[in-house]
Amino acid sequence: MESYQKRLNNAILLFNNADAVLVFSGAGMAYHAGLNTYTKLPQGAFYKFAYKYMLIDVNDGFNIESMQDRQNFFRLYAQVFHDNAPSYTAHKQVLDLLHKKPYFIAQTNPDYIYEHSGANAKRIMHIAGFPHYLQCAHACCHTLTPMPEEGSPFPVCPNCGGELRPNLDIFGDDNFIWTQPYLNELHEYSSFVSKYKNK
Repeated sequence: MESYQKRLNNAILLFNNADAVLVFSGAGMAYHAGLNTYTKLPQGAFYKFAYKYMLIDVNDGFNIESMQDRQNFFRLYAQVFHDNAPSYTAHKQVLDLLHKKPYFIAQTNPDYIYEHSGANAKRIMHIAGFPHYLQCAHACCHTLTPMPEEGSPFPVCPNCGGELRPNLDIFGDDNFIWTQPYLNELHEYSSFVSKYKNK
């Protein structure tokens, strides 16, 4: 097996010779790199929900049966993953490197860590969607509603009057809506790949 230093040197050589860099980023890769960014959330920010509903994984909270608790969970999720997403030295160091080349980031984590670390928002695709926007839980329309602040009434779908949920593709169903912001990011991703695929 190649030594770590040799593999690192090969990666540096590839990067230096590249015309552009496409980054795929996700929880599994972060975990194996030693960045356990969200593993302690059930004991931290989501403690009340984890204790009450025996949540092992934070994303299990999307299945909370109580509508009020579920809506409060949605608000907290948006705060943790969007409004207050952490900023890590590792991400800043990666961006310092990426700023030397044309780059694009396709990430599966539903967070805004890269934006908080200084990445250009137009160079990121959030594959899992947007935690700070709500969509119709029954996917009856393509309308997005901003997540309400704590203490504000929780809205309903402006089209059917039904329940809203975060515009995220992590519910295990077919109701995730490809809204205009999502399509815009997909277009930017496709354009980047088309521009550099033969380089």
